[in-house]
Amino acid sequence: MIFNFKHTLIWVVLLGVSGSFKAFAADEPKKNNFSIDATGRFASKHFGAGLSAWGHHGFGKSRKFSIGLGLRLSTNIGTDMEYTTAPAKFTSDEKNIDTLNLKNSSVNSINLALDFRYRIIDKLSVGFNIDAIGFSFGGEENGGIISEGDVFLPKAKPTSLNALLVGDNDIGTLNSELYVLYHVGSNFSIKAGVSYLFTEYTTDKKYIDGIDNDRYRNKSMGGLIGIQYRFP
Repeated sequence: MIFNFKHTLIWVVLLGVSGSFKAFAADEPKKNNFSIDATGRFASKHFGAGLSAWGHHGFGKSRKFSIGLGLRLSTNIGTDMEYTTAPAKFTSDEKNIDTLNLKNSSVNSINLALDFRYRIIDKLSVGFNIDAIGFSFGGEENGGIISEGDVFLPKAKPTSLNALLVGDNDIGTLNSELYVLYHVGSNFSIKAGVSYLFTEYTTDKKYIDGIDNDRYRNKSMGGLIGIQYRFP
């Protein structure tokens, strides 16, 4: 009788420990999670919106730090925008910088992006993301270039290829965000921060004598606000 009681007690303890471990593991942050977010962007003379889908992989036991890969669809609309000579081989010398003026601009982009995130506390995370590669599209616009007294009236379209190549070597339309996430619940979060955006147009031909260039870029910093939904 004593023998049976001891064995029964051992099994009860083992089952209890096992159940506690499973409950603890279920409460741990997931190693991989998926989310979507919708974001609005506001800057001088233009505004934009974006829709993104992300897959994140958490590192460490607490999973506080994660790296994500995402797909971001963005649109940016502007008025009275100035686009300056884009290729890096020209930007180091101010005398090679010309300006393309566009009364209206509308650039749409689809890019693969990287996201780096750290969860400070249960309710708050900080992060940074940046577009890596993709393509842009949009309508043709009438513009103006004034160079050394000469006036040109080019037509321009958004540069098709987007590629992150560091600094002025970048090509096309690329967005980056520095943000905070306030986790309202287990699935919904409010997003706020700043955005640094490159948009780029290519003219129908190369207009400036001696300058082999048809690409013009606008750089801007703006505020952003949005919401994010994380799938259970």
